[in-house]
Amino acid sequence: MKDLSRHPADFLKNLPSSPGVYMMKDSSGKVLYVGKAANLKKRLAFYFSSGGNSPRLPGRTRALVARTFYVDYIVSVSEREALILEDRLIKKLRPFYNILLRDDKTYPYLKLSLSEKFPSVSVARLLPRYKSAKPSRDLYFGPYPETPGLRGFAFWLNKSFGLKLCRKIPDKVEERKRCLYRQTGECGCDCVFYYDKNPDDKYKLGVRSAKKFLTGGKALERLERRLIAALEEHSGKLEFEKAAAIRDILYTLKKISCPIRGVREVDEKVYTALSDTTEKLKTIQSELSLKRFPMVIECADISNTAGEYAVGSVVRVVAGEPDKSGYRRFRIKGGGIFSAGETPRQNDFAMIEEVVYRRLSRLYKGMEKDSDCRLPDLFVVDGGLGQLSAADKAVERAGVKGKVDMIAISKGGDRDEIYFTDNDGGIKRVSVSDGDSALLIISHIRDEAHRFAVSYHKKLRDKSFVRPTQTSRN
Repeated sequence: MKDLSRHPADFLKNLPSSPGVYMMKDSSGKVLYVGKAANLKKRLAFYFSSGGNSPRLPGRTRALVARTFYVDYIVSVSEREALILEDRLIKKLRPFYNILLRDDKTYPYLKLSLSEKFPSVSVARLLPRYKSAKPSRDLYFGPYPETPGLRGFAFWLNKSFGLKLCRKIPDKVEERKRCLYRQTGECGCDCVFYYDKNPDDKYKLGVRSAKKFLTGGKALERLERRLIAALEEHSGKLEFEKAAAIRDILYTLKKISCPIRGVREVDEKVYTALSDTTEKLKTIQSELSLKRFPMVIECADISNTAGEYAVGSVVRVVAGEPDKSGYRRFRIKGGGIFSAGETPRQNDFAMIEEVVYRRLSRLYKGMEKDSDCRLPDLFVVDGGLGQLSAADKAVERAGVKGKVDMIAISKGGDRDEIYFTDNDGGIKRVSVSDGDSALLIISHIRDEAHRFAVSYHKKLRDKSFVRPTQTSRN
């Protein structure tokens, strides 16, 4: 380990420009300070670029830097995840130099109270930590750093799925009858008649729908599309108050749907897994001479039968984990648009060029409209030097040359072979051994892209089969 106060440049030059959490440690390995950063390289350069003696640093910070022997860091999917991970690590490690986030305050969760007779969605601050013979059936989703709007969002979810709007149903029937939500018809829970009985099937269906929505997936996407349509409708009718309410709901919905990896409870196992992923990605960057830290990796593959039903796939992996929302499928068009005017039949190079071009050009154009849209740091194609050359042409045509690292991976006997361009501009090849856990990540991503392409190809091929009609027997 290097003393950062004496050799900061060697440490800083290889840091990723990605969000994450950093831990400053002394020579004994004790954590002195935990911090988060939207850009790890810039944040740590602020501390160590001048050896920790910069006059812009407060005296307390200079003392921290002087005691720091090395820095450990974890790359996160987003700044939001880094925020949550920082909170968990500070509460677990309680570093001396951290004065914030030491109290009992926590980020809120959305709670679906399945243990109640009439479940509903509410905001909860703490997870149940007690052990009992009968564990709680309640479901927790989160945590969410974006506290503003979360309670209103929980209220809107209850209203949308026909669940009770009050926190607790009154015991007396007279109080239930005086409920304002019941009198206005907003509440979907008929507590006056069903409180002493089991809830009806309609209410149970609403609970199941809310659970499916909070779990994520297509239900969330369908709801987002409906909200966007409603927003446009209210705006067209000049109903700006209703449009503003839906806009706020959409904003909260976008925030809570951002991916968060397993940082809900940071124990040694979780910390080791996250750190291990960071180290493997650093190894990939070093061994393949990448200009960028491979935080976001995409891989393209094609599938066809003698040129028929030709399709392509792109899978996306963020911080070592699949991002299914970034998966894409393509029908190969060909027809003289790409490469040397070849049709898609039996021309793997033209197919790869088409898929890479369509994917990267769409991402590049999407960046102008959506700040959350970003190019991958590393793009992988299934194949050898020919596919790599075709992909390089696509990168140049898409206008992203120099913005994305490109490699190719192919089967080479019993081992995969990775082709890449080194720092001198020459093509190099490395073999992926069974014990190389870092480069095996590339092999696994390629296998996932292959699976995704083949499944789409089979789906199109099976649809084209004409099934004979069954004749009835007399």
